[in-house]
Amino acid sequence: MISVTEARQIVAAHCRLLEAANIPLQQSVGYVLAEDLISPVSIPFFRQSSMDGYAIRAAEKDQLLHLQDALPAGSSRELTLAPGNAIRVFTGGPVPEGADTVVQQEWISLKGTAIQINDHPVEMGANIRVPGADINKGVIAMPAGTCINAMHIGLMASLGITNVTVYRKPSVAILITGNELVQPGNELLFGQVYDSNSFGLTACLQQLHISAVSVSFTKDSLAETETAIAKALLENDLLLITGGVSVGDHDHVAQACANLGIIKQFHGVKQRPGKPLFFGTTENKWVFGLPGNPASVLSCFYQYVIPFIHGLTGGKPVQPLRAALANEFDKKAALRFFLKGSYAAGLVNVLAAQASFQQTAFVQANCWIELPEEVAVFPKGTQVTIHPFL
Repeated sequence: MISVTEARQIVAAHCRLLEAANIPLQQSVGYVLAEDLISPVSIPFFRQSSMDGYAIRAAEKDQLLHLQDALPAGSSRELTLAPGNAIRVFTGGPVPEGADTVVQQEWISLKGTAIQINDHPVEMGANIRVPGADINKGVIAMPAGTCINAMHIGLMASLGITNVTVYRKPSVAILITGNELVQPGNELLFGQVYDSNSFGLTACLQQLHISAVSVSFTKDSLAETETAIAKALLENDLLLITGGVSVGDHDHVAQACANLGIIKQFHGVKQRPGKPLFFGTTENKWVFGLPGNPASVLSCFYQYVIPFIHGLTGGKPVQPLRAALANEFDKKAALRFFLKGSYAAGLVNVLAAQASFQQTAFVQANCWIELPEEVAVFPKGTQVTIHPFL
């Protein structure tokens, strides 16, 4: 059995960036740019009015100016302002050649087919957006390594970009083992429990913007487990198995992996929950064997699988925080503990229902509390490491 630190190091050492892929802009939220994104245009693309008003020459601001024309937003006409004239312009619309100022319409009095500027200070260049005021053509709009969010989508669309080059997401198979499992919606018979792990893991992967997820189920049989693992790895990059990783008579995952030539990198970590955690590799494919209890599954997913997926996709995991314990906690086992916690304003509460089968604490929990193995007593106020949920 190895330490949490060793397990994290081994997982990280077997991670590599997946290849880049060119995908449609509207599908790229949550992906990481694999190369610098260069602006193909300047924004604004033309001299643009930032107000509804009138384009004039500032030197003529005290004159009665005749209305020459109008340039609404979206107009492709290229007008030139004649001396002694004004042209009506609109927010986001073009400014005519010859004009050096836009006067907002609230400062204007109409005099038939002419305008008079009221007693307001008019500065040359006012209310005109020059080409490239936001970004110039040919410069880096977004650097490689940027994780794309909704605001980035809007920026790229404004630059006319339709596709982006990103690190692809892994295809993930979830394999649920166990004779006792039944799907929600079915009648629960004596000795059965509802499967929740496939739902929880799928939801976690969705939060990581991974959509290529398949879910399958197998009974506690070595032959069936071996067949299911082989099929999942044939079709996917990453396999997450729940259950069957301990040392009981009906735990077949480790043996099935060995039979298939999957190299065991470790099996067993000095932690609670999740002590029987398994990690294996084969031909650029990866296998995590997660313990079957739901809290163990989610704890191991956060501590090992999420950082691994970020490593595959160029992402940056949520950084741990430091917080003061709001209540005392004592632990007997010399293991690294990951506890369900509720964090706010610098304080973190150790919640009730910490057993690995218990999920009710997740109603209040918003983080994992990490407690080192070498310490047994944690008085109120002790500074501890916490890992915020996604």
